[in-house]
Amino acid sequence: MFSRRLMVVAGVMVIMLGYSLYMPLPDDMEQPWKIRVIVMVVRQVLAASYYTGLFGLESVDRLARPLHRVLNRLGQKDDLQIFDTTFDGVDVQVYLPVTKKDKRPGILYLHGGGWVFGSPELYDDMTRTLARKVDAVVVSVDYRMAPKHSFPVPLEDCLTAAKFFLSNASTYGVDPNRIAIAGDSAGGNLAAAVTLRLRDEAPELPKFKQQVLIYPALQAWDFQTPSYQESSGFLLTASQMVKFWWRYAMGTNIDAKTLKSALANQHISTTLRQSKYSRHVRRDAVPKNFWSRDVKNFPLTTQVDSFSDELITFQKLITNPTFSPLMADNLKDLPKTYIVTAQYDILRDDGIMYAKRLEEAGVSVRHKNYPGTVHGFMMFTKEPVTLNLGKRALEELVIFLKEALCNKK
Repeated sequence: MFSRRLMVVAGVMVIMLGYSLYMPLPDDMEQPWKIRVIVMVVRQVLAASYYTGLFGLESVDRLARPLHRVLNRLGQKDDLQIFDTTFDGVDVQVYLPVTKKDKRPGILYLHGGGWVFGSPELYDDMTRTLARKVDAVVVSVDYRMAPKHSFPVPLEDCLTAAKFFLSNASTYGVDPNRIAIAGDSAGGNLAAAVTLRLRDEAPELPKFKQQVLIYPALQAWDFQTPSYQESSGFLLTASQMVKFWWRYAMGTNIDAKTLKSALANQHISTTLRQSKYSRHVRRDAVPKNFWSRDVKNFPLTTQVDSFSDELITFQKLITNPTFSPLMADNLKDLPKTYIVTAQYDILRDDGIMYAKRLEEAGVSVRHKNYPGTVHGFMMFTKEPVTLNLGKRALEELVIFLKEALCNKK
């Protein structure tokens, strides 16, 4: 039976491999063949992680952590001291520039991976680059993940690490008034949620000077936004994203019927659709030049009369701003914000809508959308799969953070 399952898994992965290599892409996609290769590899890893989870094994990237750690150290300069420690019980990896300096800026980084995979080792190139080029102490949080640790455990780990870093910054030679919080994808969700929690629960702590949200996942209310419709066939699909949200929320795998309902926006009751939360997820915030001809403005109406107990629980989480930051009623008094989105990413409109709502709340926002690329593009900044736009976006983020954090005012 076990060998038969493995054969089925192998067959599925071979089919995915063939489709990825011949996947049609938009005419303006940058470096299309590299995108195809990246999509192929990422989909294989996601599939392998999903099925290893079914067999009760660690995800592929977790199993590969020791190898990542060795490879990350090869050929590196000795300009950073890198070590593991704990911040009030939460595992973190610290990148500390070795040159002496009175007080440096700091960056708390929360990695992506759909709340179910990812690690500081996987993000070593990005965090190492930020530490070296911004001349900052970078703390990469190794938070616990779903499905074993579902919401709110990953968030609580990140919040604990944030409070510790803000309270003990001087121990690491960091100016507590010049610390940024940053995260990508699921990590962007966690970064946004942490800043909301700190604003409401810890006003006595120093405030983050900047929050950086890189293609963040910010809402599970509308899975038919223009970007969900236009970009679901690329690196991150709508189906994968719904599965990620469900694992984060419920700690289980979503069943086929519920997945189909969510993809059709039939996962929320009519009463909830008519509530105040409908004002927070606004497709009209997405500029019309971002709407392709094939995008349809499907009405947000629900035809379903009854919901399972699990879906009722999921609905309650969807409106929780620490689970879905876009659902927050109040976005005032948050840190200055830098948001990165990608044109062909299903999460693009989450970032656009959040930027709009932050601006309306009086928060200083800089939003950069990169055309012709996909979700996760900033991860690919090294050969043989360097994406030019990913490299450029990381360089521009470095420039921004140097300006934002090195100014002591």
